[in-house]
Amino acid sequence: MVERWDAKKVVEGFTWEAKGLSKLLQLRGKNSSTFNPLVKPDIRSAYTPFLLSFVLPSTSTSTTLSNSQTKTAFLQQHSLHFASIFKSLHQDHPILIRRVLEVCWEGVWCDVCVSRGLKVGVFVESGASAVLQHLLRLYERNTSETEDDGDYTVADLVRRFLLAICTRPGVGLCFKDRGWYPRDVSGGDSLFNEDEDDGPSSKSKQPKLHNSTLLHPLKQLKPTDDPRQHELALKILAACPELVSPYLPASGLTLAKTTQKNQPR
Repeated sequence: MVERWDAKKVVEGFTWEAKGLSKLLQLRGKNSSTFNPLVKPDIRSAYTPFLLSFVLPSTSTSTTLSNSQTKTAFLQQHSLHFASIFKSLHQDHPILIRRVLEVCWEGVWCDVCVSRGLKVGVFVESGASAVLQHLLRLYERNTSETEDDGDYTVADLVRRFLLAICTRPGVGLCFKDRGWYPRDVSGGDSLFNEDEDDGPSSKSKQPKLHNSTLLHPLKQLKPTDDPRQHELALKILAACPELVSPYLPASGLTLAKTTQKNQPR
């Protein structure tokens, strides 16, 4: 008789300190880009679903609370293991990339019982937006790679995911602000997690930027090279107008009129 999977027991009993764990995500099969990794997995594509299993969405209302508690414990104690999935995600099969992004959205960001501050901390490691930087590399894969891809590409997958967590004030990594003016930190602000803090700078009485976590990845975008990145940049700036001022000088973009050499005067 097979015992039912208990994520809580596994989180508590698994030897997370083992030195070899960090290397498992680097072990790929020779033909890993050819076969469906969820059907014929190599070591990386087998270990990745194992890590994702601790943050899967609840399958029933009766297990929602315990499932969220397990996610919280996993992300608090083993966030580096979870974040390590994204380091070479840009080299994975489209099916595995899609699975990772779906679980991150449905199992992590849509779970209101998991602290929003904890989620932000996982995706924005040490203020350097590490996970986001790895996700931005997925924009480079903008063509269909397998017959199973259908009408979407890897770039389309990451486009939808980043639009969901970066461009809707109060949801994901996007915090509400008051545009060009300082936010009233004494007032309430309804968020995806309503009882959560309003951002990494909310402890300060006069915060400068409430969406500083988005500023760094925003500067990494190439809006003139890729329409998807162009769309993301515009929607981030529309949702977070406070970022316009620090972004434009660093973007290299200009609104100045240029004249062609052979243009008659």
